Amino acid sequence: MWAGCLNCGVTFYGSGKFCTEKCEDAFLRPPVTKPTAKKCQWCGKPSEKAFCSDKCRLENSGNGNIACVCEVCGKSFVGIYKRKYCSDECRTKGVAKTYAERRPDKCIVCGGPMPADYIGTCSKECQIKFNGRGGV
Repeated sequence: MWAGCLNCGVTFYGSGKFCTEKCEDAFLRPPVTKPTAKKCQWCGKPSEKAFCSDKCRLENSGNGNIACVCEVCGKSFVGIYKRKYCSDECRTKGVAKTYAERRPDKCIVCGGPMPADYIGTCSKECQIKFNGRGGV
């Protein structure tokens, strides 16, 4: 019976799917390809490691000065990598705003209103229930 090799397409006489064992191996076990070349995470140059040099590694880790914009007042300033605030005053305001946005409006146990000085529960009683000492 005549058949066509699944790997190379050669017509051969036989009952198999491949003309030779070499074609069968090549079809069933394709060659392992080398991974694509890596690039420096900072500058994009070809590199075997995450960074091509100590300079790029240090700049990426926050030791390089770059232009930044304060998230609170919008002022431009020169700071280290990923810096959010231009001053301690803006940092305090920014952290307070983040905390206020994350703070729940209602008690997580009873659903009652949250006093300003509590974080997740509205009272000591709800805190005890939440922590499993009084049962919910």
